[in-house]
Order: sequence, then structure tokens, then C-alpha cells
Amino acid sequence: AYGSDPRVVENACMDILLNTEGVGQNPMPMVLFENFADSTLNFRLVFWADIATENLAVIRSNIRFKMNDRFRQLGIEIAFPQRDVNLKISRPLDVKVLS
Repeated sequence: AYGSDPRVVENACMDILLNTEGVGQNPMPMVLFENFADSTLNFRLVFWADIATENLAVIRSNIRFKMNDRFRQLGIEIAFPQRDVNLKISRPLDVKVLS
């Protein structure tokens, strides 16, 4: 999410890539800070795996589980889409709360 330190995210992700079974170390994995999006800072994790001997879906899943755990430990929020709505009205708006 915005407000997260991109270098902390980069370091956490790189540590995860370097310590996940099945992720190749040559060439070295990379963490790319791709973009400032509407609600998020977007990163891409790039790594090599020998798909003849490794299950890529399992490696990706393991990386995501580790990222979720690490981000929670570091207080890094995984953003969700959000929008601010501003109403321009010429008179007061009636609001009713239904339960």
C-alpha cells in the first residue's frame, strides 16, 4: 500500500526468494519496483526454476505464503482497490441508515 517503504518490501521479497526451495540462484532472482498504481505500489518478483524437476505452482504458492507472513510481521499492508467519492450537491443530502 502507499506509505510502505519500497526498500523494505524489496529486501523482504529478495530474502524470501533467496530462501525458498526450488528458486534458482543463477541467475539471481530480482525484485522490480514496477509502478505507482491507483491504490498500490506494484512489484514484480523474477526468478528461475527448473520446471523439469520443480513444480512452479508450488514454488509460487510458497513464495506468496512467505510474503504474507513476512509482510504481516513487518506491518506492510497489502492494499486493496479503493475510491474516494466526492458529491457536489446544491442542497443537503438526506441519509437513511437501514438495519
